[in-house]
Amino acid sequence: MLLKIDLTKTFDSVAWPFLLEVLERVGFPLQWHNWISAILSSASTKVLVNGRTGRRICHARGLRQGDPLSPLLFIIVMEVLNALITEADRRRVLAPLPGNSIKYRASIYADDLVIFLRPDPNDFTCMRELLLLFVGASGLDTNLDKCIITPIRCSDEQVAVVQEVFPCQVAPFPCTYPGAPLSLTRLRRAEEQQLVDRVPKRIPTWKAGLLNNAGRLTLTKSTLSSIPVHISFVAVSLLGPLSK
Repeated sequence: MLLKIDLTKTFDSVAWPFLLEVLERVGFPLQWHNWISAILSSASTKVLVNGRTGRRICHARGLRQGDPLSPLLFIIVMEVLNALITEADRRRVLAPLPGNSIKYRASIYADDLVIFLRPDPNDFTCMRELLLLFVGASGLDTNLDKCIITPIRCSDEQVAVVQEVFPCQVAPFPCTYPGAPLSLTRLRRAEEQQLVDRVPKRIPTWKAGLLNNAGRLTLTKSTLSSIPVHISFVAVSLLGPLSK
């Protein structure tokens, strides 16, 4: 099974003591630790009430939205969850996956997390306990109602048993991760068209008319080429193991 985990309010829920301890554990120097602590503690919000700015509300958790440093810090936080899953796999707490084609059980892209699991209720019970352990330390809670199980090689009876211990949605292939369609078979033309439509949406007619040839070339190299590269990367990392 392919389990897609949905985390609730990811950037707003990160616990600062947990983040700072992780930075220390992975080897960041004290000066860097103090810089990050200062950035976090200085975050605040003000609310406009009838056109007037309200009092300053100091934050107690979470990362700044729009800060280019925030995604990097969030990746470090998510690496702890990846380490928990890897350790559970190493200790054989999770049932081994068949064959040797799937090299990594979990794939994490920022807050998009998918995990390969056997259709075994014990595995899903273990995964739920790992997520509870992670939320207790990091503050990142799991929204079970938005988690999705996509069956690969299992029966309806196995899906029903798994849902009893891990209640979530069940959706067949094709599914998306992250933004790229995943399927066990060749994509239909309608599904492929969605990928093709992304390219012209990046170049509105009015914007293309304002660019010269050099500008269009730069736009193609820096922006448009990233779309097929991203889709190809996801396809190689996940579709390869699925097809085998």
